[in-house]
Amino acid sequence: MSRDTDPARIGVGLSELLKRGDVAALGQLPQYDVILRSGAGGLGPVVPEAIRSFFRNTDPDAIAALAEIAKDKALSDGLRHAAAHSLAWMHTRESVPHLAALLDDESPELKQSAVIGLSFFANGVGVQSEDGPSMRYLNEAKPSEFSSSETAKYLGFDEERSDEFVAFWRDWWNQHRLDFPTN
Repeated sequence: MSRDTDPARIGVGLSELLKRGDVAALGQLPQYDVILRSGAGGLGPVVPEAIRSFFRNTDPDAIAALAEIAKDKALSDGLRHAAAHSLAWMHTRESVPHLAALLDDESPELKQSAVIGLSFFANGVGVQSEDGPSMRYLNEAKPSEFSSSETAKYLGFDEERSDEFVAFWRDWWNQHRLDFPTN
C-alpha cells in the first residue's frame, strides 16, 4: 500500500510500516512530503502520528534516519516534530548527539523534544514503549553515569523556563560531547 498511487492508501501503508519500526519506510517519507503537506486523503496527520506515537526502533540506522528527518528544514513541520519526538522518547545513547543538535534549531517544539530526550537519557528514564498510556517505562529507570542532582532539576521540560532548560542541556552537552563519539 505504501507504494500505491492513491494518497490515502499510501498513508495507511506508510503509517502501518512506521508503527512496526520499518526503517525503509522512514526513507520513503521525503518523497511523499508534498502529499503529506496537502493532507490529501486525510494523510496529513496520519503518518506523523505513527512516527510520534509508535516508532520506537532503536537500531542506529533508524536513529540516524529520524535525525535526518528532524533536521531537514525542507520537510514539513509535522514530520520534523514527529521524528524529534520519537528520538526524545527513545533517548538512546546513539540518539544523544542528534538530540543535542536540535537544541540549536529555530523550532521551539524541536528544542523541547531535545531537552526531554537528553534529560531522560541523562537521568536513566526508561525508553517509552508502546505501553505509553500506562507510563510503565517511567518505573524502568536504570542508573546513569550522567545522573546528578543538577540533571534531576532539569528532568522533562518546563515551558515557562524553556530558555533555562535549553541552556542547561546545551551546557551539559558541551561538557559531555566527547563521551558520545560519532561516526
